[in-house]
Amino acid sequence: MLCTIILLGWSQTAWLTPLTGKQAPTGEIFTSIEQALKSPKKVKRLYLNGRQLQELSPKIGQLSDLEELNLIDNQLIDLPAEIAQLKKLKNLYLQFNQFTQLPKVVSQLPSLQYLSVANNFLISLPKELSQLKKLSGLDLRGNKLNALPNSFANMKGLVTLNLDSNLFSKLPNCVTQMCSLKMLEVKNNRLKSLPLSIKNLQNLLILDIAHNNLKEVPVSLSYLKKLVFLYLNKNQLTDFPDCVLALKKLKLLHLNHNAMQVTAQQKKALSFIPRLDLTTGSK
Repeated sequence: MLCTIILLGWSQTAWLTPLTGKQAPTGEIFTSIEQALKSPKKVKRLYLNGRQLQELSPKIGQLSDLEELNLIDNQLIDLPAEIAQLKKLKNLYLQFNQFTQLPKVVSQLPSLQYLSVANNFLISLPKELSQLKKLSGLDLRGNKLNALPNSFANMKGLVTLNLDSNLFSKLPNCVTQMCSLKMLEVKNNRLKSLPLSIKNLQNLLILDIAHNNLKEVPVSLSYLKKLVFLYLNKNQLTDFPDCVLALKKLKLLHLNHNAMQVTAQQKKALSFIPRLDLTTGSK
């Protein structure tokens, strides 16, 4: 689910795995609804990925003990209302389908902890999604989003948020109110600046805002004292961001492929960071 970056014996995933405190579902993986319905009370995990499904059978609602549902790589544009009967569902994977809107029925899954709708065609999200109080991981990368509902500010339990490869020209205000975030990925968008309120995200360990159009970094970034991984590469920075010198827990800093020149003195000041990339050049 999360990209892995090996770094001096560390991996980004290794840092994140224990953060949510959630245990992945275990047990037999069922691969058809028909098979699962023969012993519905035993079914915790159902994988229907890569079936070219255009619709999901309403019978899915009979699997009331289901905890993990994998629908990756199909042709789905909607979900049946019976999905709401899956009150124990923890993980829902909807990547690589044909959704232009996320079905509101997803907001009726009270146990949901992880949701991925990556690589679809979403242009908006339902405000009701913020009702998922147990949601700790949300993957929205690879869509056509340029805004998020204001109600997402109420998603106080969210730990990881991936907005990569969308159409954001600014970071939604609601994101800076998600005070439990430990990983925020917004690379490959159209960001021109970061809000001063980024300082509210003081639990962040990983911030990836590479490959945008940033010309400067706000001083308020220096408030993110827990940051371990920071990606600012492939932007349009012309001045060295002095604020990063206050981030003493950094293990990785990428400033490469910006328009700035880094002096020998600045390089020396960054020597506390084990993995540093200051390569100059265009994107």
